[in-house]
Amino acid sequence: MARNGAPPGSDAGFGQVGCLFILVSAPIGAFVGFVIVLVATDFGAAVGAAVTGLIAGWLSGGLAAWFGLRLAERISSLRDNAENVGLGFALVAPAIVALAVALLIGVSEVYGGLDRFLRSLSPQ
Repeated sequence: MARNGAPPGSDAGFGQVGCLFILVSAPIGAFVGFVIVLVATDFGAAVGAAVTGLIAGWLSGGLAAWFGLRLAERISSLRDNAENVGLGFALVAPAIVALAVALLIGVSEVYGGLDRFLRSLSPQ
């Protein structure tokens, strides 16, 4: 628990560090997604996928930190380190979400391109 019996996550430093982790983590996931989508598609699709993934990662980071903090409060073995668990969620989840969104958009782009290619091969 936080100092003076305050609930975990109630001090300003927790929020500031969590936001810093989110701001660093989401671009890393978006960049990895950009590189993977760029290999599979073109530059425009990769940029679109990375930007969308970045926004999704930033938006999900605060929710992930809150969820990790509340989850750790309910598990007795993690209760003393609830803030650290919340920060861990804030560090890892935005990158995973940004990467997943970028890859899903990239896969849909690859599938659309493959579909167009196969339709061009079929007799009409």
